[in-house]
Parts: sequence; structure tokens; C-alpha cells
Amino acid sequence: MNERYILGFLLLCLAGCSPNTLTITGNGISYELPFQKETAPDPGVDTLSTDKTPHTGFAFNGASITIKELDGNLTVNGKDFGAVKSGDKVRITNANEIFINGTSRTPK
Repeated sequence: MNERYILGFLLLCLAGCSPNTLTITGNGISYELPFQKETAPDPGVDTLSTDKTPHTGFAFNGASITIKELDGNLTVNGKDFGAVKSGDKVRITNANEIFINGTSRTPK
């Protein structure tokens, strides 16, 4: 794992994160989710497009949670949860419930 991510995680925990919670930021969006054995967050990687159009996005692959945000559209574990924007706070619970800025969101 990249030393920068380890340092960021430790700083977040010192700031008061729960040991059972992982907080990551990608593309200006904050994600709080149950702690995961993870691959490093991959900001700026366009993993969903098949065309040559430039896209912005974020991808995270954990042990039980996969997050993809591409051009402002959020997908969690393959389910579309609609639009998100920079500054939003996304919380994913152990039961895979999604809250965006404190409001529950169901898949489309």
C-alpha cells in the first residue's frame, strides 16, 4: 500500500475516526464506509468508459464494497445511486445502505 495512503489513514484515525470505519476522498467527494481490506483508491482513473471521451472519476475496490464515480454518477457494488458532486459526503453502512449528505438514497 502506498505510504501516502497509510499516513492519511493514520491521520484520520488520530482525528477521531472509528477503528471500524474507513474514510476516503476521491474527486472531491468524501466516502465513509465499513473498514475494508482494500486496494488503494484510484483517483482520476476512467475504469468505466469504452470510448475516447475524457472522463473524471474515482474507483475503490474493497473486500466487500466497490465504489465507482464517473462524471458525477455514483455506483456502489454495481448499483446506480445517481448524481453526486464535489463536496458531497457519502456514507455506506454495514448493511450497504447509502446516505448522501445525510439523506438515504436507493438504487435506480
